[in-house]
Amino acid sequence: MEYANNELKILGLSAKEIAIIKRLKQTKSLKVTNLARLTRIPRTSVEFLLKKLNKRGLVEKVKIRNHYEWQKVDDAILATKFRQLINNLDFYSEIIGKIEDKSIIIEVFRSKAKIIEAATKILKFNPAYRVYYIQCAASAKYQMEKFPKQFVLEFHRKLKKSGIIMEVITAESILPYFNSLSKKELQSHLGRPLITYLVPDQFVDFGADIIIHKNLIIILNYDDESVIYIKNKLFASIFANLFELIQSYSKKYDLNEYMRNLMVAKE
Repeated sequence: MEYANNELKILGLSAKEIAIIKRLKQTKSLKVTNLARLTRIPRTSVEFLLKKLNKRGLVEKVKIRNHYEWQKVDDAILATKFRQLINNLDFYSEIIGKIEDKSIIIEVFRSKAKIIEAATKILKFNPAYRVYYIQCAASAKYQMEKFPKQFVLEFHRKLKKSGIIMEVITAESILPYFNSLSKKELQSHLGRPLITYLVPDQFVDFGADIIIHKNLIIILNYDDESVIYIKNKLFASIFANLFELIQSYSKKYDLNEYMRNLMVAKE
């Protein structure tokens, strides 16, 4: 995990403290003398700053054979401290955390706006690849109450124009949701490139939608209004296979035909 100067400054660290943390990240552990030489900070200042950083739980003193050296704390501990602080700052209130290395990226955000933003990302997906969507029982109710009506209408219009094909596994209770829609709202849904499969509510009663596309998984958690992005080839493959497993035991349903009949009934 890389630490940008701005992130470390948010922890209230001075330039010299940041230099010490970054140097300790590059080397497993160092004596005070070596740390002073490498950072070009006087030894007395390094000793003083290390004690300060130690009190804050950012560095620790370890015994190496017959002497002591200093090392930074585990990355996960430092990341937790950073998240705890920024979650209390208004301008970072939507960010929960991030994990990134060569093979995986995990990002977590919290807010209604971030859920809407995540849904919008579907429109930017490559239409050459299917989108697999597991829709929980609470999804339709949340979207009806929290998503601006104009956003939903515009989203449907753009989705139909995009050529993106979505395969959706959703709860059987989704059908009564369409009964409550106006003719205009039904028209916006009608004709979306969806392949729909219905399952009993208890199998998707987990308060979150799961979207799989290529190497990306997006989890929309409606219970705490958070979004989780997981970019990893293995995880995406596992989720896609689980989707296909559920699909094979689900009932395929012509949702477009269902909405056409509702529209006729409303005339």
